[in-house]
Amino acid sequence: MASISYQVQTKKNPSFIYLRLLLPKRCDIKVRTNFVIDPENWSKSKKSIKSTKTPELKKLKGDLEELKLRVLNELNASALEENIDRDWLNKVININNVSEDKSQDLLAFCNYFIEDKKSTSRKRTIQQYSLLRDNILEFCTYKNKEPKIEDVDIAFQTDLVRFYREEKGLNQTTIKKRISFLKTIVRHARRHGLATSTSLDDLGVKDGKVHTIYLTPEDLQKIRTANITSDALQNARKWLLLSCYLGQRGGDFLSITKSQIVKINGKSFVDLRQEKGDKPVYVYLTKEAQEILLANNGEFPRKLSTQKYNKYIKEVCKLARLDDIVFGSKINSETKRKEVGNFPKWELVTSHIGRRSFATNYYTKIPTPLLMAQTGHTTESVFLKYIGKSRTDSILALADEFDKL
Repeated sequence: MASISYQVQTKKNPSFIYLRLLLPKRCDIKVRTNFVIDPENWSKSKKSIKSTKTPELKKLKGDLEELKLRVLNELNASALEENIDRDWLNKVININNVSEDKSQDLLAFCNYFIEDKKSTSRKRTIQQYSLLRDNILEFCTYKNKEPKIEDVDIAFQTDLVRFYREEKGLNQTTIKKRISFLKTIVRHARRHGLATSTSLDDLGVKDGKVHTIYLTPEDLQKIRTANITSDALQNARKWLLLSCYLGQRGGDFLSITKSQIVKINGKSFVDLRQEKGDKPVYVYLTKEAQEILLANNGEFPRKLSTQKYNKYIKEVCKLARLDDIVFGSKINSETKRKEVGNFPKWELVTSHIGRRSFATNYYTKIPTPLLMAQTGHTTESVFLKYIGKSRTDSILALADEFDKL
């Protein structure tokens, strides 16, 4: 009777997983698979993964079970006189294996990675990886190259970063994210046994400074009292003001309806699931937000697309005379590239400004952990960076509170 088991032979991370096939009186052979694992996650006594605590480990367990079944099926289908040896087992293991197709090609492996992750990753994450793949395709066309996975090294990163800056007009923060996504994909290839550059782990770029543009309480008052006659712009103004008192991303709050309002201990909240992170949150309806709804017959404003919203709120802020010259970045409508410089504030207004205005205006007035519960930020460091504050600001705010005692 055939016996199939797995082994990890070293303590090096990552380590290849070996398959052992034992056929009494016929063979006892061991072949390296293209699967790898951190030895800390492997049980030598059970010859299996210790636990499937992550989606990757869960998938790896399924892949190993699938491979074992494939070997058994091929074994059952083989003739008695067939020579079952290392070559035979290697051939069976490599059927439909990722390393046997064109996945040494970087773009091909990006496609493989995205398909592989669709069942375990959030929609937004898949969109980010798909965008990176499209960028790499543009980069390959621009450079007239077809890079392999092992070509992703420091020199490759330098060229890609230059392409992002000069051809795509991306800011440093966005570039940092894209390089991080690329690194994740290539590391995934390495875990599958594919050749990668020795400098892969050295990849990465520094983060850029965030230009924090937000609407101050004085700006909000100007928006409230601006003389606006257009029905479409009046509707956009309501959404803009609401966004500054709810602290949600444009894609989330523009779809809110009255039916999502719930009462908890007499307090009004919006029952919302944030798209980024796929997190359910209760968004508190502040006094200002409730006043806007009350003036709108208790209803949220009419729905509109994010594209129209971004266009309309610039016009709203222009009519509100938000003309102060501030430093920031915007997309040039002609070149379609991001430009950094000094512009009238209304030109820099986008759907994101409501969330940032909420976080900034209530910072130090409301405990930071409570603000983060509303905005959906998971760490204080990210929250502080988002509003352009440092840990020093937080410490000084704490000192001010103690001085009041």
